[in-house]
Amino acid sequence: MAACGGERDADVLVPFGARWRIADTSLEEPAVWAGLAFDDGAWLEGPAPFGFGDGDERTLLSHDLASGDDDWVTLARHGFHVDDPSRIEGLRIRVIHDDGAVVFLNGRELFRSNVRGVPLSPQFPAATSLPPEWERRVLEFRVPPEALRPGRNVIAAQVHQAWRERLDLRFDLELAVLTAEHPLRVLRGPWLQSASPNRVTVRWRTNRPTESRVLYGRPAQPLEREAGSPGATREHEVVIDDLEPDTRYAYAIVDATGVRLAGGDGEHIFTTPPLPGSHGPLRIWALGDSGTADDNARAVRDGFLAFAGDRPPDVWILLGDNAYPTGSDADHQVAVFEMYPELLRRWPVWPVLGNHGANLTDTRTETGPFYDVWSNPTGGEAGGPPSGNEAYYAIDRANVRLVAVDSAGSRFGQNSPMMRWLGEALDAPDADWVIVYLHHPPISGGTHEEDPERRTGRFQVNLMQRLEAADVDLVLAGHSHSYERSKLLGRSGGDPQRLAQSVLDGGDGDPEGDGAYRKTDQGTVFVVAGSGGQVGHEGRLEHPAMAVSLRQLGSFVIDVEGCRLDGRFVAVDGGVADRFRLEKCPLPD
Repeated sequence: MAACGGERDADVLVPFGARWRIADTSLEEPAVWAGLAFDDGAWLEGPAPFGFGDGDERTLLSHDLASGDDDWVTLARHGFHVDDPSRIEGLRIRVIHDDGAVVFLNGRELFRSNVRGVPLSPQFPAATSLPPEWERRVLEFRVPPEALRPGRNVIAAQVHQAWRERLDLRFDLELAVLTAEHPLRVLRGPWLQSASPNRVTVRWRTNRPTESRVLYGRPAQPLEREAGSPGATREHEVVIDDLEPDTRYAYAIVDATGVRLAGGDGEHIFTTPPLPGSHGPLRIWALGDSGTADDNARAVRDGFLAFAGDRPPDVWILLGDNAYPTGSDADHQVAVFEMYPELLRRWPVWPVLGNHGANLTDTRTETGPFYDVWSNPTGGEAGGPPSGNEAYYAIDRANVRLVAVDSAGSRFGQNSPMMRWLGEALDAPDADWVIVYLHHPPISGGTHEEDPERRTGRFQVNLMQRLEAADVDLVLAGHSHSYERSKLLGRSGGDPQRLAQSVLDGGDGDPEGDGAYRKTDQGTVFVVAGSGGQVGHEGRLEHPAMAVSLRQLGSFVIDVEGCRLDGRFVAVDGGVADRFRLEKCPLPD
């Protein structure tokens, strides 16, 4: 299953506005009711979009669909004809749904969007309730054509409600076929990941299967070196592992015959990081909760670009909830790949999982959209000990170790796999600075101040005890849709009631204000930067440990050089709305 956007030259089999057979009965087996042999003659017939609650449905359904004990779903079927499935290389499905949908072809599930549960059941509500601005988004999926057969076929949908109290439902769908006559093209990417001094991962998606080949070399020179992986695929992932540290490279994506599909220009260039151990300078850009795919996200992006000028980040972090509402592949398409295409092809990106993405992702089995979309290191390729799981990992850059923690899907018991790994990752004797980043903030007075899922219990106590024992310098999170920055805090033992009493320096940390925070044997600054796409109005923003709290869109920038760490909250106009400095001068031997 894949989702993408951009291509429009496909042959449409089922158009938007087609007539569907519709029912509110709860049938247990999609293989039966969504299959070819099922008799839907007694079902309601009408054109899409069908539903209720919006006022412009072409087929208005009864509100009783949302009032029963078990009826969370509406079922729909549409028949169509295919002469010769052998010439079809793929299917493109564009769908509008509110709240969730599962789509089938001849009884076989093709994909689900905003629906979880194994096995699938009509008694399951949608994973989350869609806000109004997402209810009419067109999502686009690419699926293989294996379920097609000559002659009559049936595409079917199971449309899920999220809440019975919210009386609206909507569905429409377009089905098109992709054939070999359509030109080969890149539909997503390329994007860069898991960069280290000697290697980088290049990923991209094509509209039909082809070999995975990357040409690379020094800029302004012929791209004479090649990396690839065997076999034809639409989802391409190539590891280049013979690079030189601290070196600029140009690259291009080519097909099996050498025809260039993307790159080979001034936009497809990356720089490998230097070997760890230098004293900088190092720039880190962190985006939290940026997945709104709207003008807010664009403004935050452009604000950073205005601030950065010709100084790009060395490390680009996504703090979770990078693709609303559910972190599906289609959500990532519009919120990430269509929002940052120029940046993704030049700057390797390092994401963590947020609570919205966790709806469709299982970190224990390492399955779901997060694992499909991203290629984070698992074997210590970028630094630190091997994690064995893409949801948490370490990065070594200059004299800094960055540690990515999964607060959305992994367990926080002291003997859990991630917590055992975390103890090793935080032990970084060769790093002068240790920075931890994750989605849920251990400390916040913002929109998720009373979040019972991750704000209390094992998460806060166990994590804080680990961070304090390792004397972590900076903890960076999102989740609360605000900007908050703490004073310099000492050890609280993970007790929220002791945080206010653990303040080591209650000033503003600004070199031009009360002066920089000076760290000796202990001291941590906590930052919540969850306003990369929206600002929430819940929460008091009065946490006693915080020096600054703002309801303002923006992103967070860290500059490290030698014994100084500067943190800045960058607003949408490129200005700095908050700044602080943390000093450890002179650095210990």
